[in-house]
Order: sequence, then structure tokens, then C-alpha cells
Amino acid sequence: MLLKNINNKNIRQSRKQNMPKKKAEAGGAGGGGGAEKKAKTADAEHPIDSSGVLQAAKDGAFDKFAKLLKSQTHLSFEDFNSLPPGRTFGVVHQIAFHGNRAALEAILTAHPRVDLKMLTKDGKTAEEVAVEEGTDASFLGFLRDCMRRQGVHELVSAAQAGEWEKFSALLASSSVVAAELNTVPIGRKWGVIHQVSYWGEEGVLQTLVADHPTLDLELKTEDDAPQTPLNIAQDRGHKAYCAALVGLIKSATRTKASAALTGGAEKGGAAAKGGAAKGGKGNSKGAKGGAAAACAGPEPSRAGA
Repeated sequence: MLLKNINNKNIRQSRKQNMPKKKAEAGGAGGGGGAEKKAKTADAEHPIDSSGVLQAAKDGAFDKFAKLLKSQTHLSFEDFNSLPPGRTFGVVHQIAFHGNRAALEAILTAHPRVDLKMLTKDGKTAEEVAVEEGTDASFLGFLRDCMRRQGVHELVSAAQAGEWEKFSALLASSSVVAAELNTVPIGRKWGVIHQVSYWGEEGVLQTLVADHPTLDLELKTEDDAPQTPLNIAQDRGHKAYCAALVGLIKSATRTKASAALTGGAEKGGAAAKGGAAKGGKGNSKGAKGGAAAACAGPEPSRAGA
């Protein structure tokens, strides 16, 4: 009998622990507060809307836009990279619509990883919006330059995630140049070569060097304690990758040394050639003058002079 009572007590406790909790009853002056809070959360505005930044850009009020951008420090690039509910355009589309270069520079300075390729609700990029609105060539050229540089951010992100198929597709389709790969993108601490070295992807490394022979293989990170690609690969234990990287660094060093010697020899040769030409010109002039004097004969003396 005692055992039965104990079992029943345990069963009741187990049921009580696993039962759904009852909603707290609203009472006093705060009655219904929980429901109101829930509704408020559900209806919360998108950060870009609530900050007023998007509306300022839409109105073309770019002085106000600049002030809001500077003061709304809680905003992140992710906020700008999503389209607020009910909106057709994001901030970058509004800037492109008005063709305001200063606003584009401001947003990229504050948030370098803002996606310039994000689409409007009807599937248009900022570039397409600018073209449709007949934006001046200066703004359009600047926007396109920024989009190209953003390609480096995309490459870094793909490499960081180890998405090599995506990385290869981006590398093949982008117009990124070696000078852009040879810097750490603004807002980041690592560049493309550092992410590739982290994973020890030798095939990707070879492709990068083949496509961009002047790639800086010793580019340092922007960490507090800067690292080279080789440092990163060594820390990760990628022995084969390290060997390949060292070989490429040595090859690049030899190529630079050879180019320097060739350039110096060419420069010296050109200088010597120039000197010879200059000397030849002088000799020619002297010879020509002497011949002319000989043909003329000595100047007759004038008696009694």
C-alpha cells in the first residue's frame, strides 16, 4: 500500500512538471499588458525605418540623412542589407534614384559591407535604378567602381565560409584586379589570401596566382598582431600548402629581381645610347663645321688693317 502511494505521488509530480504553464492572469492597472507587449513586438519597425534613415534618403534630404547615419550607431550593415516590410526600395536604391554620390560615400564609409547588389522588391539593383532614372555618368561610374570593389568582400565571405564553388564562380565573373586583392577590405581584418591560407586550399591558391600573378602572398592581416598567410597556414598545420606557398613566394621574388635587373639594364642601355647619340651629334656638328671652314679657305688678310 505504501509503495502504491509513493508511485502515485511520483506520477502526479511528473505530470505537473511536464504540463504546459498557465498564462499569468492580467490584473490591476496593468491588465492586458502581456498581450499589448506581444502585439508591439510583432509590429516593431525595421531598424532602417524606425531610425528615419530610409525616409530621409527617399525624400532626398541628404543633409538629414548624413546626420542620422552618424548618430544612429546601433545600425549595422545587415540592417541596410535587408528590405523593410512594405518597402519597394532600400537605402542604396533611394541613393541611386537621386544619384547622390556624397550619400553613397557616407554609407560605405560608415558601413563598408552594405550590399550594393541587393534587389528592390521588383528585382532591380541600385545600378539598374540609377540607369533608369538617367543618373549622371559621374555617379554611375563611382557606383560601378564601388560594386567592383565589393566583389572582394564577396570573395572574402565565400572563402571564409569555405564555399569554394561559389568562390570560383565569383572569381571567374568578377572584374576584381590584383591591386584590390592585395589589400584587406575596409571593415575586415583578413583578406582573400588569408582565408584561403586558413583552409589550406592549395588548388585555390594556384588558381589565384595564375589569374593574378602579382598577388601579394605576404600580405599582412589587420589583426592587433598582424599575420602573414604563411603564419596562418603554419598555425593550422597545412604542411603541403605551406610548401606550395613558400615555393610561390620564392618564384615571385625571383621574378621581381629579374624584372628589376632587366629594367636597370634597359635603363642603363638607354642612357648609354642617349649619351652616344648626344656625342655623335656633337662630333657631327664639329666635323661639319670644320669641313665648311676648310672649303671656305683662310680669310684673306687686309693689308694696312
